[in-house]
Amino acid sequence: MSEPTDLVLPKSLPYPIKVTKILVAAGDNIQRGTPLLYYSYKHYLREDKTTETCYGTWESYVEGRVDLWNIDLGDEVDKDYGPVLVVTEPCKHGTQIMGMCADCGKDMTEVDYMSIAGTERAKIKMDHGAEGPLLSQEVAAKIERENTDRLLKNRKLSLIVDLDQTILHATFDPTVGEWIKAKDAFEKRRSTTPPDHDPPPESVNWPALEDVISFQLPSDHGHMGHSERYYVKPRPGLQRFMNNLSELYEMHVYTMGVRSYANAICAALDPSGAWFGSRVLSRNESGSDRVKNLKRLFPSDQSMVVVIDDRADVWNWSPNLVRVIPFEFFVGTGDINASFLPKQASADAVPPADPKTGELPQEDVDPESEVAKQEEIQAEDAAKQLKERPLEKAQEALVAKVSSPSGGDEKEHEPATSAPIPLLKNDDHELDRIERILCDIHKEFYKLYDTRQKSRNQSAPDVLGVIPGIKAKTLAGVHLVFSGILPLDGRPERQPIWKAALEFGATCHVDINPQVTHLVTNKLGTVKADKAFAQGNIFVVNIKWFNDSLIKWERQPEANYLMERKPKNSSQDPETKTSEPPPNGGETKVGREDDAAGHGPNTQSSAPGNENEESSPPTPAAEPEQNEDVQLHIDWAEIDKEVDDALASDDDDDDGDEDLADEDEPKSVAAEAAPESRYMGGITPTTRGIKRPRSDDSTPSTPSRLRFSFNAADLARDLSPKRQKLDHEPLSNGPSKPSTQDLPESQVADTTDQTGEDTGDDDENDEDDDDDFLAREMAESD
Repeated sequence: MSEPTDLVLPKSLPYPIKVTKILVAAGDNIQRGTPLLYYSYKHYLREDKTTETCYGTWESYVEGRVDLWNIDLGDEVDKDYGPVLVVTEPCKHGTQIMGMCADCGKDMTEVDYMSIAGTERAKIKMDHGAEGPLLSQEVAAKIERENTDRLLKNRKLSLIVDLDQTILHATFDPTVGEWIKAKDAFEKRRSTTPPDHDPPPESVNWPALEDVISFQLPSDHGHMGHSERYYVKPRPGLQRFMNNLSELYEMHVYTMGVRSYANAICAALDPSGAWFGSRVLSRNESGSDRVKNLKRLFPSDQSMVVVIDDRADVWNWSPNLVRVIPFEFFVGTGDINASFLPKQASADAVPPADPKTGELPQEDVDPESEVAKQEEIQAEDAAKQLKERPLEKAQEALVAKVSSPSGGDEKEHEPATSAPIPLLKNDDHELDRIERILCDIHKEFYKLYDTRQKSRNQSAPDVLGVIPGIKAKTLAGVHLVFSGILPLDGRPERQPIWKAALEFGATCHVDINPQVTHLVTNKLGTVKADKAFAQGNIFVVNIKWFNDSLIKWERQPEANYLMERKPKNSSQDPETKTSEPPPNGGETKVGREDDAAGHGPNTQSSAPGNENEESSPPTPAAEPEQNEDVQLHIDWAEIDKEVDDALASDDDDDDGDEDLADEDEPKSVAAEAAPESRYMGGITPTTRGIKRPRSDDSTPSTPSRLRFSFNAADLARDLSPKRQKLDHEPLSNGPSKPSTQDLPESQVADTTDQTGEDTGDDDENDEDDDDDFLAREMAESD
């Protein structure tokens, strides 16, 4: 069939070029390789630093009749000019099978000097088979337009369905087969004669095995050296789910299992072909052994395509994807085809989706050596299940746990009376949620389509305009702040988790304000967490609340994810305090070590996330850091006495009475401020001069390796005016004077006059007093 073809200049030409001569005219017949025009271009000579004019020829890579030219003689053409010639071809070779044109039968593998080979004209594969035709972009777009018209007429959408851990779970564990055989034998005996013994303990699992499918692939199915028996459990509610959705969607299977595995599964689940028909794509035809690509089945139009899969990463978090919570029925068995998938990401945070395409570029098929390695890994996994029998071990562990005495009272808990607990359960309801979402997508799509039809807008809607609206309902009305999750070295609005929150309808804020309703964090004790508790009307939830809400497309109850601050530890000394009260009115801050790691005593979640956003704000007065093995027992009265002795050691002539009055003041300020100091190499600075450290025995309630000193500058802000005056006086040149309270009565008489004031005029007396004082101090320390 003759059709016009637009010819463009190859991108490899030295642009810009100038048309110097047109060699064929409209109506001329041309063949592949026929010269079409001459052109000139400028070539720069680096050696001479001059420019010379060069010439070239452009030849046709198609055959047919010239219809018209879009350029004239002397035109300068750039690489983005577009079509320059229109040619009517007798065959465009848009469909090719095994290197042959499906329309005219021409061999497209012939090699010549032309840069564009015949096989390059049809490279798109969009059918479900391995030996299907290759299509040109034009033919693929035409087929998709026809498919779109058919779906719109039947009011359906396209649904791509994953198999493993999405709608079923498969295992190689032979324990399943043994339990099924035991179940069948027991029921057979019971139907003929009364059983001679009770059923085995694993009989509680028999009801969940009613619909398990068992099959064995042929030994030459290509992914293992020998065939193993598969046991497949359909997800609960699958029959109803598929029947309902087949009325709304045209369904396709896309699996990383081999073709024989996919065919066996579909033959067992859908023997009549009512769900999938022949629309089954396996790893053998995927074009990639690591990722899945929407363009493999829908190369030019994905506007009516929805995907359900338990893995979002293999789709590069496509916006067409509705993520399914993985189905793991057989305990100890994961995805049996996981060796052909990328490693699961450690975090559940949802990365941003590309709003335009949403999938990875087409990837080349892995080399045979890589495929063989993946098949070897899968074979090893199968052999491991056959040997280790994870299901049998899990059942034995469950029976032992139920049968073991509880609380050490063996008489009250006998194994024979313990109620059996099934290991395998039919309690999964995930397909109910997925069905509701898919029905909403279908409803909203055709509601929009009907609206456009009434307004005579012939353009069909796009699911990418429908799915975001449904997602946005998840966290609609939520104003949230992230704490301890976002990295500090970047703008928060560029972070994946921030974009995901916006995608699901939340409003994000950088800091706490009256609009904020939720604080999402991994840890307590941050500035934002303190502000949230102080405000009092904010849900402080862990990151799992955010991830679960996004995965399920439903806002989860905050009560299950709250991170509540616990009251002060009752085992701690009631007088041990931080120097500043927390902003939420009396709640204790998380210690530094706990806060930095995100695993403090007040942290209820260990959900993954970036924990370097912020830490507890440094305060000038922090509690002495304690490890778990050391508990501080501080004699505050002794410390108070030491502070007062230091402050009173240099009384002025006119301040004796005031010092005596100060002794009766409350000591709580000094007691609270005392822990601010740190041990400073055996020297304890006081408010005046330097005082020798006490011996270990001077503070018997404090471990010997812990010391406390007092910083006058820090104490001054809370002391009485008299004491502040003392703190700001310059240090004396000589040793500090002893307090009159610490001296014997005879010495007091020698150093004071009748009015009780310190004479302090005789240098020799001062030196003697200092020597007596130091001698007494050394004697006391001994």
